[in-house]
Amino acid sequence: MFALSLCLASRASAADASCEAFSLSAAAAGAGAGPAAGALDTPGVQPAAPPRLDPKLVQNQGVDGAIIRIPEGRQPAVMNRASGEALLVLPKLPSGKLADDFTLGAGAKIVDSFWSPVLCATIVRVRGPRDATPQDLLPRVAPPALVLPHSRYRTSAAKVRAAAPPKTQGPDPYLPFQLGLAQLGVMQARGRTDGHGVRVALLDSAPDVTHRELVRVRVLPLEGGPPAAPALHGTLMAGLIAAIENNAFGIVGVAPGADLVAIPVCTPVGDGSSDECDLYDVLRGIDEAWKQEATILNLSLAGPPDPLLQRAVTRLLELGAVVVAAAGNGGSSLPTYPAAYPGVVGVGALDPSGQPFAQGNHGPWVSLAGPGVEVLSTTPGDSFAFVNGTSLAAAQVSGELALLTSVVPDTVRMRMALLATARGTLVPASAEKDSPASAEAPRAPTVCDVLKDLGQSCDGSGTSQP
Repeated sequence: MFALSLCLASRASAADASCEAFSLSAAAAGAGAGPAAGALDTPGVQPAAPPRLDPKLVQNQGVDGAIIRIPEGRQPAVMNRASGEALLVLPKLPSGKLADDFTLGAGAKIVDSFWSPVLCATIVRVRGPRDATPQDLLPRVAPPALVLPHSRYRTSAAKVRAAAPPKTQGPDPYLPFQLGLAQLGVMQARGRTDGHGVRVALLDSAPDVTHRELVRVRVLPLEGGPPAAPALHGTLMAGLIAAIENNAFGIVGVAPGADLVAIPVCTPVGDGSSDECDLYDVLRGIDEAWKQEATILNLSLAGPPDPLLQRAVTRLLELGAVVVAAAGNGGSSLPTYPAAYPGVVGVGALDPSGQPFAQGNHGPWVSLAGPGVEVLSTTPGDSFAFVNGTSLAAAQVSGELALLTSVVPDTVRMRMALLATARGTLVPASAEKDSPASAEAPRAPTVCDVLKDLGQSCDGSGTSQP
């Protein structure tokens, strides 16, 4: 038996207090569902060039803050499992101790581990020869300990450019082009809520916090984890959620009053046009988000099913936090995760007219669809770009959930209210019968519609108690 030294977090938390013995054995039977290898679906972003905009403004003539075109870039193949690696799960036992009876295989070594109060287990990252299977790395594991493949998830990113100095206050010049704000009715509700008092965790690649719109965003790197250097995807997501309002520059976030904490869990690969996100870092990011008392977690990434990820998102809901995830851009009805897990708000994408995004994943596992086509957001270097993708829809829905939670401080209840109102939203008559995103995922409702269903109002007058 290999003796593992376990360092448990000294900080007592609600998650630690509610930890009970558990077993993943049954859930793990389906861990290998889907292909064990192959390129992942790409749930990140795609360039967009909306023809309806004033070309003078797009070319930055007389307007501060350039709108740039994102290059198509190359999408390097990313496998949905990390080769030569496995995750060893050491759950809490009825005695209160942790399972620790296992044997390392030839050439295998422990490279990292952490105690997860969300999972109620210690997660151990084991690495060995490149062609080694999880069973090769850990030939003997006594239940309820468990060995699993190391899953990998995917998003997008790009190269970084230098930022410009901040400017003054005043109207945001690109607000008229933020069609998603109109679709979600954000500005109509602004007199009532801007997300103040709500903490949102962005688990993604790192945003550019020197961007004038994102100077209030905090980046909390994981020790030994993905880099905190700015990347495109994280910068886009951060801008959609929390870009500063009325700073006479660029755009405005859906919930600029929210406290956005960015936890880098994804690393740019290849030429920098995409990110990969290892499950080990995603799980550590989830624990950090809980430690930071975030009640909304945005995961604009997708990949294979995994029992650890499923347990993490289920536990978060039990603990009072909600995960919002992108459905992905594979144009498929096959579920992607974590969006397809029960309790997760899985978000598909619609264009400004309410039609489904052609490349968006779809199916009954998608909770709702939000603005995801011709979306304008922040890019590294004090610039902006129009992009398409379910990642963008998920970020805006996270912002909407923050607005609702700011009014009624119960994120789990606001998740239920958002979905309940969405299910009552009519599909546009122009939607085609075979348009899966419209037919199977209701359109995200406006903020005011949800508040109305809660007995509230957008201006705060005549409201009933939540």
